[in-house]
Amino acid sequence: MAGKGTIFIPSFYTDKTSDPVDIGEFKCTLVGAHYKCLSNALESDQYCQLIRCQPKTDSRTILWSCTAVGTLATTNDSRDEQSVFHFWSTSFGNGFTDFHAHFDASTFRKTAFDYKGRIFVEVVDSFIADLSQPNNPLITCSEDAVKLKIDGEELWVTKKNLAFHTHFFNVLFTGDFKEKSDDCYELKDIKLGDFLMLLGIVHNLTMIIDENIVEDLLKLADFFRCKIVLDRCEEYIKNAPVKCLPLHKKLQLAEKFKLRSTLTDIIAKAPLDKLKKISWEGDFSAFARSLMFLKFRVISFC
Repeated sequence: MAGKGTIFIPSFYTDKTSDPVDIGEFKCTLVGAHYKCLSNALESDQYCQLIRCQPKTDSRTILWSCTAVGTLATTNDSRDEQSVFHFWSTSFGNGFTDFHAHFDASTFRKTAFDYKGRIFVEVVDSFIADLSQPNNPLITCSEDAVKLKIDGEELWVTKKNLAFHTHFFNVLFTGDFKEKSDDCYELKDIKLGDFLMLLGIVHNLTMIIDENIVEDLLKLADFFRCKIVLDRCEEYIKNAPVKCLPLHKKLQLAEKFKLRSTLTDIIAKAPLDKLKKISWEGDFSAFARSLMFLKFRVISFC
């Protein structure tokens, strides 16, 4: 569902949170502009404007995704004019409610008007479903619906999609297991937030993977034997900037979850001087050490 809205703030230099603005089924707020960013390092002479988007309904059982674009502008209220100085775009969803818009302070200072702010937000694509409801948008056929109990919450999901993408659920739904009682399968020791992320990826929603969720998501994908989620995690590990996911952590994750192609790709692309600083004893397998031996041999002949 698309929608548009504008958030007004008295100044881009404030650290106060704005009043929420409803845009379709979501609410957006600004959480101040800062000289430092808690997410990513700012480049020289940049500010960070934190934009937050959440469903209007506050429920743990909501699966959601929202792609939005917008602009930052200063305004002249007396003449009803504005000067746009930054364009942004991002996706929000389960586990990712905050976007850090980094803008150049020099461009901002060149705007012709006072420092009152106007942030335009347009939701260009979205999905939202309360999975506690048996008729939620994931369910297209009542015969395909199944109830799961996870982390104290009951969710209605589709058997067909989960069984297709995960070996675990394929076996679970076709067998007679102790996890099932009163037409509900209870899965213990699973975090609801992690499962919603996995479910979103399985249903082709735009779900953001970052350094805070990737390891937990890998554990879940490994447990359920869910290839599509493993592939998404591997893609993130390969391409994540080292300032977000350090080289040593990338190697550890690839080793821990036996992602051999990812491990090979990381070692092949990593600068030799960075690899030399890593201790290759103890934590790493013979396979990883053999790759490093090959790389060091090749480099030594260059």
